[in-house]
Amino acid sequence: MPPNRGNDLPRRGAPYSRGGPPSSGPYPRGGPPARGGPPPGSRGGPPTPGATGAVALSQWSAKVPVGGAAHVTTVAVRRPGYGTLGRQIPVVTNTYPLTCPPLTIIHYDVVINEDEKKLPARFNLELVERMQSSTYKEVFAASPGVYDGRKNYYTAQPIKFPDGPRATSGRFVVPSDAEPAAPGRPPPKMYTITLKEVARISPQTLERFANGEMSHDENVTTAITAMNVVIRMVPNLKYPFNIRSFFTDKEMKPIGAGLEVWRGYFQSVRWGVGRLVINVDISTGQMFARGPLLKLCTEMMQEAVGQNRRIDANTLCFGRGFDERMRVLAHRQISGVKVINRLHKGPGRNPPRLIKKVLYESARNARFKLKSGEEVTVLDYVRDTYNYQLQYPDMCLVEVGSGAKLPIEICEVIPGQIWKRQTPPNQIRSILEFSTQKPPDRLRAIQNSMSILEYGQSKYLRAFNMKVTEQPINVTARLLDPPGLMYGNNATIQPKDGAWNMKGKRFFRAATVENNWWIWNLDQRARLDNIVPGLVDAARETGIGRWNLEPLVRQENVHNRPQGMSIVGKLDQLFQRCCQESQTRSKPHILVVVLPHGMNNELYQTVKYLGDIRWGIPTQCMQAAKAIKANAQYFANVMLKVNVKMGGVNVIPDRRSVPYLMDASNPTLVLGADSIHPTPGSEMRPTFTAVVSSVDTNVSKYYAQMRPQDSRQEIIADLADYTKIAIECFKAYRTRIEQLTNNPARIIYFRDGVSEGQFEQLLEKEVVAIKEGCRRMGITPKLTVIVVGKRHHVRMFPGRPQDADRSGNCPAGTVIDTEVVHPTDFDFFLQSHGGLLGTSKPTHYTVLLDESNMKADEIQQLCFSLCHVYQRSTRSVSIPAPTYYADIVCSRFKNHFEPGILTNLEHGGHGTQSITSGGSNRDKKVTGDLLKTWKQQFQMPGGSQGRAMYFM
Repeated sequence: MPPNRGNDLPRRGAPYSRGGPPSSGPYPRGGPPARGGPPPGSRGGPPTPGATGAVALSQWSAKVPVGGAAHVTTVAVRRPGYGTLGRQIPVVTNTYPLTCPPLTIIHYDVVINEDEKKLPARFNLELVERMQSSTYKEVFAASPGVYDGRKNYYTAQPIKFPDGPRATSGRFVVPSDAEPAAPGRPPPKMYTITLKEVARISPQTLERFANGEMSHDENVTTAITAMNVVIRMVPNLKYPFNIRSFFTDKEMKPIGAGLEVWRGYFQSVRWGVGRLVINVDISTGQMFARGPLLKLCTEMMQEAVGQNRRIDANTLCFGRGFDERMRVLAHRQISGVKVINRLHKGPGRNPPRLIKKVLYESARNARFKLKSGEEVTVLDYVRDTYNYQLQYPDMCLVEVGSGAKLPIEICEVIPGQIWKRQTPPNQIRSILEFSTQKPPDRLRAIQNSMSILEYGQSKYLRAFNMKVTEQPINVTARLLDPPGLMYGNNATIQPKDGAWNMKGKRFFRAATVENNWWIWNLDQRARLDNIVPGLVDAARETGIGRWNLEPLVRQENVHNRPQGMSIVGKLDQLFQRCCQESQTRSKPHILVVVLPHGMNNELYQTVKYLGDIRWGIPTQCMQAAKAIKANAQYFANVMLKVNVKMGGVNVIPDRRSVPYLMDASNPTLVLGADSIHPTPGSEMRPTFTAVVSSVDTNVSKYYAQMRPQDSRQEIIADLADYTKIAIECFKAYRTRIEQLTNNPARIIYFRDGVSEGQFEQLLEKEVVAIKEGCRRMGITPKLTVIVVGKRHHVRMFPGRPQDADRSGNCPAGTVIDTEVVHPTDFDFFLQSHGGLLGTSKPTHYTVLLDESNMKADEIQQLCFSLCHVYQRSTRSVSIPAPTYYADIVCSRFKNHFEPGILTNLEHGGHGTQSITSGGSNRDKKVTGDLLKTWKQQFQMPGGSQGRAMYFM
């Protein structure tokens, strides 16, 4: 059973943003003419209002025409109308009404010390706040401005610059420290802050945009950005923050590996229909653990090396195992961390200092000169100055920003430093446990956050005349009916609360094993006595016939192998031996592999690579700890994966539930696309893109394609090729298996992973590429493009206890397409899965193109239905199945490389050079050479294995 996607931590993709210059592509802003719907308001209509406190839908729908005024251009499809299907239920959202009386927003560009390197955002904030609250208080007293910590400063009234009333820029000199220098110490450094007016935003901009009376342009973007800076100014000055969230240690938990997690608060100004709202949510921040630097460093190094070597204080000491390799490892873990000297006492400040590097020196041998000219060791200086004898005089030192060399054991990590690297795998469970909250608890925490957000007390909100109503917006949602699902022998199931039981049902089309299957036991402690019968029984129950009770069984210790032989060689040798020893002297129809307790990812990837790529057979891995329990439900879930890997189909939607999708006279090809980018620090790794495509009339069987492309490029470069191959596979399957010859008349393209700011690029490049792929095949199907968004913070909570499911969440099928959606674009929020743990997250759908002119109800029902045919589950999932498949294919890119190759590639191996800093032509050539090498080493399954859903 898959995880509850609605509770996952965000995986990737840019945060919500819009704007930028008008499109320079082939279409004017608003995209190709064909993607628009009929005139606004021509179909559908809003449902009647429900929940107490909700704005009367008749009021705002009368004020705001469906799809906006006729002259307004849109990036996405104009809203064709409101959905009407389903039972109406009241829903509470985590959005709050925001009012802002008409005012002119003045935008200033900020430069701090033109020749200065980039300074930390928090330091910049403190400088600007000191400028307007202290050093130049008389200039800014009338209307304090707000600052984003980088380049943008906004005010509600023009600044009266010292150069006169007509001046539009000015310079302000501000000290680095609010306190005067102590006697005997140098004065604080002075910074020059230059403000230059760059724009003024009309008072009516946001009101007209929210009412659907004007197009989205740079003025709207600037105004929204300014208001976000206003609401974040107070917390950003008080707490650790990232772009949209800040964090407090009122609720925190140490999780090991040198980390602790803090409860945080997300807030963002966004548009609703006819008004602006603030979206408030709970978030989780990972921090470097406070306390002794030595403890932090050893814990993080231990996490990095795993259990193969014990890391303690002695590891960092010369003569006890410390070498250059350990120095580099320690440097990677703690460089950039701010520390204080815990021995500091007496007058003067003890400011935090940034660790620049770990040195290959110890306190015993590192020497420096005192002001008197005397040369001393760090060991002697610490003893004489602080009356402290170092416990580890042979431990390496750290160099801090001031150039000083400090012993690790006297350094204390200050709290509140955000961890910006990839989350250690062993800590994910602890983070999820901390961040998971039941819906009532999460809603209560959001409402209680008003005292921390301090909207009513903020002088910045008062300066901009902004007021927040501290009662969440209630919305009338609709509960869609789930689709009927068909299994073998025309058996139909009706899901309830996002789940169903297929007991007594057989797969819609079962694969056949023909008594030729193997099982390898790679766990030395696991016994197969109950595993083999459990698999055979599950296969018989689901219709996968002829699994004999005496498969070819081999127990193998992959770690017991000759010196110089890799795990790949060991397994390859075992495979060849089994082929000779099997009764048929051929490959098996399915190879089941029992992995050792505490499944090793490297071993799993090796098995998948060999099975999918080298041997060309389906492989099914099972964890020994679960398999030996011989649970019938576990083996039934295994069969869900086995059947589709062998070419079968588990379940299809009932044609009556989605007639548009399964119209035999207008065959529909469904595409799902996603991309995965390198994690921070993985500069030598490309981006991988994946496209899965349906091949059958029932849109339940999919073919996968994946390729590497330029690093961190979101737009899919080879989409025309992907599309052409998808159409070829569609036609081949229909001709060979279904004995039908139609070309696809419609293509529905579900795109995951793109932010709102990339919508125009997607229309100008990916839509054009899909049409080019169709042109190469000589067809012109109608195209529908739907963006599937998961990186948002909108949540929905049941307005009445009787409308909640067993987890306390809104039921599967809850859809919102009014009030808190876009003023003009066709978007909606759909919670398609039943809750399991915590608060479920709805998926945000935006229709960018619809040449078939579908109604709102049709598209919403289409998306909901495709969330029910995820083949390895008997629960609906949070996103349409093709999008989920593309996500899985992307995340398993490592399985497509021979084990051992990736390490070399990520370090520029195989004859390539390392990428250096800068942007020279040489660097670009190296990047191209490296990408070429990645492509050469990347392999996709071939033959029947490539045509099956091997990725399940």
